[in-house]
Amino acid sequence: MEIHRIRPLCPVCGGAITPLAAPEMRRCLACDRLFEADEACERGDAFCPDCWRKILHADILRHCLQWQGDDPVALAFSLMRLPRIRMHGPEHHLLVPAALLTAYCRNTDGHRLASMLAEADRRSLQVPGAACGHWGSCGAAIGAGIFASIVTETGPLSTDSWGALGSLTAHIIATQAAIGGPRCCKRDSLIAIREAIPFANAHLGAHFPDPGPIRCVFFPNNPQCKGKACPFFPAGRA
Repeated sequence: MEIHRIRPLCPVCGGAITPLAAPEMRRCLACDRLFEADEACERGDAFCPDCWRKILHADILRHCLQWQGDDPVALAFSLMRLPRIRMHGPEHHLLVPAALLTAYCRNTDGHRLASMLAEADRRSLQVPGAACGHWGSCGAAIGAGIFASIVTETGPLSTDSWGALGSLTAHIIATQAAIGGPRCCKRDSLIAIREAIPFANAHLGAHFPDPGPIRCVFFPNNPQCKGKACPFFPAGRA
């Protein structure tokens, strides 16, 4: 099993992004507004949180449109290995529905993928970072709900699918909550996708493969890793 070391890179110069000694005011290289930055690349480039999130979302969407497989777990791991995807962050709120929608469209109707991903992008941007702690509702679980809502075209006045979506997200949040905190965006995203697979196969006409045992390759990047208390922590690791 090859461990993946996360090392965010600047989208402009390709230099490593590292924490600043202390937060300081910087001008966003994308939107030109001043903001308090706590990190920058080796050249000094910095991006405000909104622009950085849009850059990461563009990375995710581009990768999904090029993906040809029908396994959402395999795609999720591929997305998590992208150069700018961090250990934690609100980009996972898009990563979950994007992986599920892409795999779904690859084994049903691929012509709808671009429009579905665009809608998932729009909706996931409305879910802020730290929703798990501040709202009591993990953004990855909401992402699975976004996936199912887009596929079923569910709205606030829908009947059967409205309840089914609520059951799906409630089940995912309960599964995450049983493990307890602190959060891990990789763990919670993998739980959301794993639990969405049987739902999609049973109710959405998907043909997702059985993910089998899922083993994390990102845990050395997470100082708050729960170790053996995590269902994805690899056996035999300290």
